[in-house]
Amino acid sequence: MKYPRFNEGLTGIAPIETSHIAFHFWNRPDPKFLHTSNSNCLLEFDVYTCGTLSIRNIGKILHHLTIYRPVYADITLIDRSRGLMIDRHMHWDTDRGLTWTEWISRFTK
Repeated sequence: MKYPRFNEGLTGIAPIETSHIAFHFWNRPDPKFLHTSNSNCLLEFDVYTCGTLSIRNIGKILHHLTIYRPVYADITLIDRSRGLMIDRHMHWDTDRGLTWTEWISRFTK
């Protein structure tokens, strides 16, 4: 069986009390999907919950990704109780002046 080019990686899903967490990790993605020149892999991480997820909770989740040495993050929070309205959009990359740890610490204070 021939696999699509650039599709090597892992996908996982974990149930949580209020819904699920899913991730898609490509260790050799198509370069056009990478956002910085020093990126070499791609992680898409989704937390889907019917519960509440505060900015502090999001900071704790992001902290667990620190060991992977992120160079780019694009985060969109959608409030499903308001008809899938965007509640907040956050962006970070290595060129923004803050390190990953400094950026996520703003959410966990």
